[in-house]
Amino acid sequence: MTLRQRSAESSATTSSFSGQCGGDGTPVSPERALSQAKELVEVAERLADQDLMLEAYHSRWATSHVSGINSVTLTDTERGIALYDPDRHHTHAYHYGGHDTGVSARAP
Repeated sequence: MTLRQRSAESSATTSSFSGQCGGDGTPVSPERALSQAKELVEVAERLADQDLMLEAYHSRWATSHVSGINSVTLTDTERGIALYDPDRHHTHAYHYGGHDTGVSARAP
């Protein structure tokens, strides 16, 4: 994958982290949200981009949590905690969902 392709895919992935809504802002089904979250994880892992991986795991753990899939929620929060660096990632709150991913991973 060229740098240009990676940049384009990374940019598209970043735009996908805006939440679990359709392009017009309407909610999507839990099944579709989980499918999208899984896809975000696959792309972030393929790109080996730790920032995107953190947010992709965040997307999937949140979706899994509300879907009652506790094993995925636990695994992804553990991955998020391992990746999270407060100095590096605290600004993600301004870009992804308006809250700190590290706090979210540790929330009961």
